[in-house]
Amino acid sequence: MLKKYSLLLLFLSVSAQSEVPYVFSDGTKASALEVNANFAALTQRIEALSAEISKLQSTDVAGYTYKIEISTTALQRFDSDAQNSASDPGFWNIDIYVEKYTLSFNNDAAQTATLKTNVDVGGDLWQDGSLRFSHENELEEDNDIGEEVLYWSQTGRVISLSETIGGESILNMRVADGASELYSIFAEQQRNNYTGSDSCGNGFQQCYGDEFESSIVIGTRISR
Repeated sequence: MLKKYSLLLLFLSVSAQSEVPYVFSDGTKASALEVNANFAALTQRIEALSAEISKLQSTDVAGYTYKIEISTTALQRFDSDAQNSASDPGFWNIDIYVEKYTLSFNNDAAQTATLKTNVDVGGDLWQDGSLRFSHENELEEDNDIGEEVLYWSQTGRVISLSETIGGESILNMRVADGASELYSIFAEQQRNNYTGSDSCGNGFQQCYGDEFESSIVIGTRISR
């Protein structure tokens, strides 16, 4: 154990000597000016290291731009029975979405966020077994196909995006240490929800839907 501490002290001593302007040896006098200069150099180094640690621990996203990818799976069942009885089999649907964006948290007074769409494609599994895609011509990344201005706010590690200043949040994400990554996992469920459509049952009855949707959001910082 003594040997271990001796090596640690030796390492600290060598590290400290490399950071100070004056190195003293046994039997020599040290002036107050030299000693103070050494302490000033060490203080400066400690402050610089503290700033680096704070930066690594910071979760502030202001001024950063991220690549965002959202993967969503949705299961849906529709029928004309608000009570969702087994006697009305209705019809079902499965959707898979892949969305990719560039999201910039602008460091302005209004806390605007610029959202650029790079990829927005959906796969729709029909009852006949076919898989139909939407926007499949937009699969090439980094070709912006739309831009939108949102508003963001941050409380601790949680980022909220809304369509208006102080409006209802449309997406919440958590921030990793150093603000290097954003992430979110969320699910929504609705039962016997009136869809506003009159095409169920005999084709003229009101539609009710049971839906379950799950999404994974991952964001990686690419620039400041």
